[in-house]
Amino acid sequence: MTSRDPQAQQSRIMSRLQRLLNEENYYEALQLYLTLYSRYISNMKLEEAGDLLFEGVHMFLSRGLLESAEELITKWGEHLKTHSVPVTEGEISRILTIPKQFPTGQKEAGVVIKLLRTCIKWSQENGDGRGNAALHFELAELLWSLQRYHEAKKHFIHGGQPKNFALHVLDLSLKGGYPGETGLFVTQTILNMVVEDYVEEASVVFAEFVTNHPNLGGVFPYRGYPLLNYIHMILEVLQYESVRTLFSIEKCQYLTQQYMTAIQ
Repeated sequence: MTSRDPQAQQSRIMSRLQRLLNEENYYEALQLYLTLYSRYISNMKLEEAGDLLFEGVHMFLSRGLLESAEELITKWGEHLKTHSVPVTEGEISRILTIPKQFPTGQKEAGVVIKLLRTCIKWSQENGDGRGNAALHFELAELLWSLQRYHEAKKHFIHGGQPKNFALHVLDLSLKGGYPGETGLFVTQTILNMVVEDYVEEASVVFAEFVTNHPNLGGVFPYRGYPLLNYIHMILEVLQYESVRTLFSIEKCQYLTQQYMTAIQ
């Protein structure tokens, strides 16, 4: 086996990497990760390149080295998009392990938000166009915890967990709204979901909201809440596929405008 043998070279690099980690020479270890990644890419070893970055991220996070981890996280997000890595359950699961390892804080949250946004875009470009629901939900939960409610709602809509979304909207309504605004929060949410063609999910959100709200009890009609009665009837009508076809986005937007003074 000669010194030019690729496997022998790779073995020596990995041995050196392990030695640097044992010596806690993390700067050199990071540079070696990046060098080895470039070699994998040059040899079109895309799977190995992705695995290397993932392992490096976890290694640095386990040692509390957030800046080094952030550099590899950025490179990993770029890797997924640039090389059109297939959107698989395994890849999504790997991505979702990253937020759980980060400490809570504005700066750290910013790194995770950036990663999730990059990965959502990757899943949109290589999937059904809407992006992976689990990634949307993870980002929505994080944004909500930071009280960035408007941004969070956009991702909850695509997050595939309408019951959970409904409880968040209910909590915000009870804590952040006046008594006369009971229907405001859920109406905005429902109309946005209908426009995005999540009619079944919108129905679940609405049902959970009116059932769990202490002043509503889930029984139609909701006396004193005409806005909620309006949304109830809209959702009832949209259960018919033929009607849903006629109920275009433009018509929904028109109806929203008619009620704009009530829901703003």
